[in-house]
Amino acid sequence: MTKSVPLRPVFWTLVIGMAIVAIIVMLTSLNLIYRAAYSAQLSDLEESAKMLANVAEAVAQFDQLNSGHDHPEGARGATMSQISEAVAFQSQRRPTSELTIAYLEGDFIKVMRQSPTGSGIENLTRLPNDGVLAQPQYHALKGETGNGEMIDYQGSRVLAGYAFVPTLKIGLVYKIDLTEVQAPFYRAAGWASLIGIGVLLLGALGFSATIRPLARRTQETERRYALVLDAVQDGVWDWNILTGEDYLSPKWKEILGYTDDELTNVESTFFSLIHPDDTEHTSEEIRLHLEEQKHFSLEKRMRHKDGTYRWVLSRGEAIRDDAGTPVRMVGSITDITDRKLIENALQKSQASLSEAQKIAHIGNWEWDIVKGKLHWSDEIYRIFGLLPQQFNATYEEFLKTVHPEDRYLLEEAVNKALAGKGTYNITHRIVLPTQEIRQVQEQAKVSFNDEGNPIRMVGTVQDITFLKVAEQKITNSLAEKDVLLKEIHHRV
Repeated sequence: MTKSVPLRPVFWTLVIGMAIVAIIVMLTSLNLIYRAAYSAQLSDLEESAKMLANVAEAVAQFDQLNSGHDHPEGARGATMSQISEAVAFQSQRRPTSELTIAYLEGDFIKVMRQSPTGSGIENLTRLPNDGVLAQPQYHALKGETGNGEMIDYQGSRVLAGYAFVPTLKIGLVYKIDLTEVQAPFYRAAGWASLIGIGVLLLGALGFSATIRPLARRTQETERRYALVLDAVQDGVWDWNILTGEDYLSPKWKEILGYTDDELTNVESTFFSLIHPDDTEHTSEEIRLHLEEQKHFSLEKRMRHKDGTYRWVLSRGEAIRDDAGTPVRMVGSITDITDRKLIENALQKSQASLSEAQKIAHIGNWEWDIVKGKLHWSDEIYRIFGLLPQQFNATYEEFLKTVHPEDRYLLEEAVNKALAGKGTYNITHRIVLPTQEIRQVQEQAKVSFNDEGNPIRMVGTVQDITFLKVAEQKITNSLAEKDVLLKEIHHRV
């Protein structure tokens, strides 16, 4: 007779094993989702700060040229009032994050934000510029753009994205308290622990009926997992490549205006909502990821329930079997519609600035002295008779375009400005590739770091050739008139 295996130890081993597995799976899933949300939050904060800084820089340069006399506080006041409106708008659009403005006041950092009453920008605090507190503002005012987990002006640990506005010499910082990011995951971790305990208790009560309690526990686990997914702001998808089933989380559907039961979890649902102009590109990116393991991350438009299209950032990763064949692909989508609207507004602003520069024959440039990079606006390339793809914009290459007889005077003016011995304001000649000679007027300002070393130089170039030609014609006319008067006087 074969000795029977005791059922109680086997059952308890199964129950305890399932409880442990459930906790591990939940915590592992939470950890992966938290890392993805953490990285996505940092990237989003940095992109938001960078885009607002670019808008502010473009507006500041435009106001310097056009609004200096239209505002009681000059061009800077005009720009800052527009930034105040942008800050108020962003505060409404992003209620969980805070946008601050910082600038240097001697050896201190002055931090400001939009007043809660909506009455304008208010001062928050004044801190030493030593990088101990207000770390994002500290890095931004060093001319840096980036993100990270840092200490804010209140001494709290935050996730922050920051950028610098050179013309205004201010730093823009988007930040959110780390505790706000972690809170839903801590709650979900508590749920995961409770689920494990629940599995163990249900196993004890279900000794006489194994199948039913196991099914009940499975349903409970799925429900808790759905709560975790719902706590994350991104929409999660899980595509079974072999069966065509495509799980779309409730948050995924909510981003597009649907409830969970309004869309079926199949592959065709996903592709039917993609904008027609983005379908082919999306399919190609998926193919490249599955066949060539290219990183999958793309921006595309998806149709909302109300008929409009929302911009989303879609990221994913294939899961492969032992032979390397993809069997599943999991990922997320993030609603980036607001970011796209800001980008479009910035592009329109830049186009307007470029057109204004073209009309006035004025271009702007920025020289990153530390990295040795020189950025020219489109108008400068037109003034110099060059194409961007045919010219390596560096200081050394720029010197080659300067007329040989003016090169020494220009270098001397640059060196004086870099040494802090005066402003950069010079008229000189340039030689175009066609050997045509033009006269240009340059003005610039130099930015220095805390040690007094030059780090950035920003300026403008204006083609004044036509003015010089007009001046020479007037001079020649006066000279001819003087000779004629002398001849008449001699004859008389």
